[in-house]
Amino acid sequence: AILHTKERYLNEIGLDYYGAARMSSLNGNKKRALEEIDIALKYDKDAENTVAIAADYFAYGLILLKGECTNDEKQRAKNAILWASSVYNAGGYYEESQNCKKVADSL
Repeated sequence: AILHTKERYLNEIGLDYYGAARMSSLNGNKKRALEEIDIALKYDKDAENTVAIAADYFAYGLILLKGECTNDEKQRAKNAILWASSVYNAGGYYEESQNCKKVADSL
């Protein structure tokens, strides 16, 4: 991430932080995972990477649902996943959009 940030490789920075968020989430560090997915989202938005933006929102929702979560976290997760669906849909990724809707409906 340091090299990618120095050289301003926005897509790669987003992917670096997406991976970091995934590892933090798998290790049970929900707070850090949310911070890292927020950073990934920032760089993916800067890169105007539709698929990555949608994936980030979907991941944000899934991270919120990990472990014990409050009703507020469940609602925020649902909202994030529905937003991912909208972003996928806007980009023409209709199957991914439908998959997100199914997950959101199950919450």
